[in-house]
Amino acid sequence: MKLRCAFVTGVVSFAAGLTPKNRLVTPVERCCSRRHFVGATSLVSVLVASPACPREVSAASPQLQRIGLQSLSSSSLDEALTGAVSGTVVSCSKVLVKHPLDTVTIRLQVAKRDTGGVPRREVLFRGLYDGVGAPLLFAIPSGSIFFSVKDFAKSELKKRGFSKEFATVLGVFIAQFPYWLVRNPSELIKTRVQGAEVSDNYTKAGINVWDETKAVITEEGGVLGLYKGYGENIAAAFPADAIKFYIYEACTGGRPKNSVPPLEGAAWGALATAVAQAATTPFDVIRNRAMTETQQIQRVKIGDDTTGHSKQPFLRRYLDSLVEISTEEGIDALWTGILPRIAKALLSGAVQFGAYELSKGGMSNLLSKK
Repeated sequence: MKLRCAFVTGVVSFAAGLTPKNRLVTPVERCCSRRHFVGATSLVSVLVASPACPREVSAASPQLQRIGLQSLSSSSLDEALTGAVSGTVVSCSKVLVKHPLDTVTIRLQVAKRDTGGVPRREVLFRGLYDGVGAPLLFAIPSGSIFFSVKDFAKSELKKRGFSKEFATVLGVFIAQFPYWLVRNPSELIKTRVQGAEVSDNYTKAGINVWDETKAVITEEGGVLGLYKGYGENIAAAFPADAIKFYIYEACTGGRPKNSVPPLEGAAWGALATAVAQAATTPFDVIRNRAMTETQQIQRVKIGDDTTGHSKQPFLRRYLDSLVEISTEEGIDALWTGILPRIAKALLSGAVQFGAYELSKGGMSNLLSKK
């Protein structure tokens, strides 16, 4: 119990941006609206208020007691811990399986923006694992945090009488903020390395992870530059994940985690992920363009001064991008790369939910014996 309490306390504290003395000001909060970021992540704290309290958590810290973490229940802690282990397995497996098709999707989208056409076959399929190191490295902490926070929030919401569907969707939403806080830098670099083969807007083709990381830090605002596209990533990932988990829960009937066979979970997961990824393709186009939009591209689009563009409210900037692409390039441009996205979703969805049910069920059985 002490291990479970300490683990989840750390995860939720990270999600809420707290330290024992004061609240950690993250790079993302400087990029985005502090009020909205803190409000969303603080939902984790609000949702866990209940009469019961394990002693290990209640004695952890006065700061944690003030935000209501003293009410964590044993079953919710188990959900968070098993979710963390499952998330690690799932994330690493997904990265390796889907990376080649993800590379093809990004190159199609970047080429559509920069050249208006489709790249040559030999260019499109060259170096399909370019940039895989960064997301694979960050998959462990980000995947662990996402599933831990999601499963914990979902468990607490269901205990308070919320429907399974609402608990799933809100749990996914809460988990997006700490997840992208960890993953965004690696996703930015990965996307740029993947798109470099078909774009003339980089200093050289075939850039590597370390060169691009140094270039972003020195030329695009320091470490904050690594959080470019943070809002666009959440705007694309939340609806996709919400649809995916909602369909999966409906198809499996909300059965307990250890009662869904891995093969059945893989089948339903592939279907749910394919539908979700296909439906949210326009959001994926927006996010990939935002992350591959260097200072050079911005100057071409809006002149030498890019300050006004970068300081626009996120919602306005997002809607402007949708309108700009659809009016200048046609509605079909928003659906660029949909076929490789579906193929990628079928593979990654099967791996994700098959591995998720297998690892989560195994961890649940292990904890139940203690």
